Formats: sequence, structure tokens, C-alpha cells
Amino acid sequence: MNAWTDAAPNRTLLRRLALAIMAVLLCAPAAASAQSPPTPIHEYWAQVEVTYAAVQAMHDASQAERVVRLAALAKPWQQITQVALEGGAVVVVDHSALTRALLADPPNLTRVEGMLVALLAARDYWPAGGHSAADLRSLASILQRAEFQVEPKTPSALRAWWKNLLDRIDRLLAPLFPESAGGGAAALVAWLLNFAGVVALAGLVAYAVNELLKSLAAEAHLRMEGGDGGAPLTADSAFQRAQELAEGRDYRTAVRYLYLSTLLTLDERGLLRYDRSKTNREYLRSVAGQPALAATLRDVIDVFDRVWYGFQPLDAASYAHYETRVAELRRP
Repeated sequence: MNAWTDAAPNRTLLRRLALAIMAVLLCAPAAASAQSPPTPIHEYWAQVEVTYAAVQAMHDASQAERVVRLAALAKPWQQITQVALEGGAVVVVDHSALTRALLADPPNLTRVEGMLVALLAARDYWPAGGHSAADLRSLASILQRAEFQVEPKTPSALRAWWKNLLDRIDRLLAPLFPESAGGGAAALVAWLLNFAGVVALAGLVAYAVNELLKSLAAEAHLRMEGGDGGAPLTADSAFQRAQELAEGRDYRTAVRYLYLSTLLTLDERGLLRYDRSKTNREYLRSVAGQPALAATLRDVIDVFDRVWYGFQPLDAASYAHYETRVAELRRP
């Protein structure tokens, strides 16, 4: 069972290769003139074997003898113009390439043998005869079984609603676009919807880029106030800056300053070391030995992450609650 499974792809590939070789060597448009009676397929393969054996026997013959004997072999191939397959179908063939090689002067035995070997290889993998009428009747009875009776899928309610909507729009636009009969109006609507989707997507991207630029600008401003070219930022000055921003309803940046004020406060008290290269989780690990402090700081960090990095909107009440949590950490 496994050997057959492994060999099946190779047999299919070789069979296709053999058919391709046959198509190159044999199949071609036939002339409209009278043709010889179809040659049965088994006689055709026998003729290939006879020709191949005769060519192999010519290697010791002189060139003049080869020319005469190859010309005699070419005659039967000139007469074979049709091949009758086992199922009764007739295939029109053209052996002009083979006959030209047989009649060539000087003869080229290697080329002739190569053509005949290709034909013999095609014979070895020639597909078996077609299915009989009994086979087809058996197949029909099998396909009538319940497991092969598949009902067409009913479209979902959403898909049906969408199709109905497009059909209605198509009917409404048809008088305005008579040349769009046959679905053109629906295509126009689909194009307009796609265009609207692209515009909406572009708007979202522009919004995201704008917010990112604002964040970068705010971060740069924070760095400047943190000692890069200005007065050093302290816990009190950061808290004061947060209050000023909150009065201007810029709660997002105010949260950033409150969080910075928290870290600076804990640094001034020796509870952790403030370092802008550290992550928020590293700050939490540094106070893990103080459960109460770690719990409050975790709440402060979670809100800061959602507002500053996640762009979560913050109203006045939520900001006031956050400020209260920060004040708990700032108390001596």
C-alpha cells in the first residue's frame, strides 16, 4: 500500500511526460486529403519496436547501406496518418519529423534511435483504455448515494442583505446609466464603496501618524526639561507642570508628567533609581520587596501605559483619580 502511494506521483509525472513526447512527435494538423485507414494502437507500437530493432542492427552497416535500409523503414511511417485507440477514438498523427530523420543523407542513427526510444517510453506509460459503459453505470449508482448528495449552501443573512442592497442600488442607477446594463451600476457602486474604504483607511493612517508625531514631540520636550539643555527636572517641578497641563485639558501629557514626578519622588527618597533607559517593568521589579509600594506603583504604571502608549482617552474625573494615586506615592 505504501509503495503504491509513493510511486503514484512518479507514475503520473512520467505518464504526463510520455504524453508530451507523443504530442511533439505525433500530433499535428492533418491535411484535408484522403488518409490511410486508422492503424490500431497495438499495431502502432509493434511498428515502433520493428523500426527500433532494425535501426539498432545498422550500426555495422556501411553508410550507403544505411541510407537504403532507412528509406525502406520510412515508407510505413509515411502511410500511418491515424491511430485508433482502444476506446474507439481516432487520433490524427504526423510522422514528418521521424520520416525526415529516416530519409536524411547522411543518416544520423543516434537521432533516429532517440526518437524511437521516446516513443517506446511513451508506450510503457501509455494510459489504459477508457472506462466501459458498465463502469460508468457503476459510477452513477455510487454518486447517487446519500453521502454524495450535497445541498447548495444557503448564503448568510448578511451576505443576502448585501446582495439585495446592491441589487436595489443597481435598479435605481440603471436609468441614469443605461449603458451599464448587466451589472455595470452595481460595479460602479462597488467601486465607490472601495474608494470610500481607501479614503477612510488613509484617514486612519494619517491620524495614527499625527498622534505618533505628537508623542515624539512631547517626548522630546520632556527630555529637554529633564536636563538635556535645560534646568534639571525635579519631582515638584514635574508635578507642577502636570497641573498646568491639566488646566489646559491636555490630560495625556499631564499623566506623563505625573508619572515622571512619581519616579523622581521615589528616586529622591532612595526607594528606586530613576534612569530613562529603564523600562516600567524594571521599576516594578526594583520595589518588589515592598508589596504596598509595588501595588500602588503598578496601578500608576498601568494607567500611564494605557494613556501614553495606548492612546486611551482620559477625562477630567479619570485624571483626578490618577492624580490621587500619584499623591499617595508622593506623601512622605
